[in-house]
Amino acid sequence: GVDLERFRPTPALPPAKALRILAVGSLVPRKGYPILLQSLAWLVQDTEALLTIVGVGPEQRETEALAERLGIRQRITFAGAVVEADMPGYYQRADVLALAAVPNLHWGIPNVVLEALACCRPVVITALPAVAAVFGEEELLLLHVYGEEDLARQTAAALRRLAQDPGLRARLGQAGRKKVEALFDLREVGRAMATCLRSAAG
Repeated sequence: GVDLERFRPTPALPPAKALRILAVGSLVPRKGYPILLQSLAWLVQDTEALLTIVGVGPEQRETEALAERLGIRQRITFAGAVVEADMPGYYQRADVLALAAVPNLHWGIPNVVLEALACCRPVVITALPAVAAVFGEEELLLLHVYGEEDLARQTAAALRRLAQDPGLRARLGQAGRKKVEALFDLREVGRAMATCLRSAAG
């Protein structure tokens, strides 16, 4: 569940020359950072974009080195570890959350997706089974995977589409917020779990 009071919409960001992309998660293989960086390298050939990465992990050095090799290091901010209290601000300052998760390594619905949607920010994500079972194309830009290179190209195309269409960003964000309100309100999820536990105890 998500605390919908803490993770909430804010007024629309002022127009910016560059698409502000946010990635949140440990720097580990399942998060697909090499795929995301390759997509950014293709994206910036014709689209202004900046990426902020929130998270630390064992692949930090490799990720920074890859950014250098791809010639995009100056477009990336490595924010490192961020305390939970500061996370709403990161979503609210972004135009889109991107997660090129590796499908055979990543399961479930990442909580960062729910938090971004609660802030009315669109999400580009691999069509993980649990994600695709709950969310549709009207709420997320889902990436249907046929290999890592294909996933990188799909990610770049989805981000380019969002960069060119602020209206689409707004529509996806609003639809995502409604879905999170309906299914992932922390208080309602907590009540449902308490009911299940009471039933089991009885």
